[in-house]
Amino acid sequence: YLEYFKSGQIQTNGEYIAGLRNGDYNEFWENGGKKFVGTYSMGKKNGEHLSLNEDEKIFKRETFLDDSLHGMRINYWEGGAVKDSGLFSNGKAINEHLFYYLDGQLQYKFSNDSTGNVISQENYDKNNNLSSLFKFQDNHIVQMKLYGSTGELSQIVDYSTYLGNDYERIRLFKSGMLYSDSGGMDGWEY
Repeated sequence: YLEYFKSGQIQTNGEYIAGLRNGDYNEFWENGGKKFVGTYSMGKKNGEHLSLNEDEKIFKRETFLDDSLHGMRINYWEGGAVKDSGLFSNGKAINEHLFYYLDGQLQYKFSNDSTGNVISQENYDKNNNLSSLFKFQDNHIVQMKLYGSTGELSQIVDYSTYLGNDYERIRLFKSGMLYSDSGGMDGWEY
């Protein structure tokens, strides 16, 4: 199957069975460069899929199995550096997912269990110092640690009870002062 731009340049080419993409499938920019390369099986994405800019530089690389992300997904900044990367299993994020600043330094990291639940999130500043750490249980925050500009721990917040939108919060400051309250997250300053 071929589809063309008005200019006569090929826009898409691919194989179809019973109206479903099946086999190699390609999309092109009007300048002739590749825009997308992937493989389908009876309409479902399978294997590696690449998305490219007009200069044919890859900006997204994904792996699929039966139309679900399964394997690595990598997004790239315009200059080619990795923007973020992570592993998927049956459409769910597993293991670590890393996100980078344009200069290549780590910006934040999510850790997920084998079922896709978030376990933790680490955030880093431009100086590569840990600025905050969140721990999760059942996809709800159970602890937050905040760090100062030089990486020193400034406070810990434990969320010991989660009921709907209400939390019991226990805050421990670097000074050793303890603070506890309960209620919703709205209006609570860190």
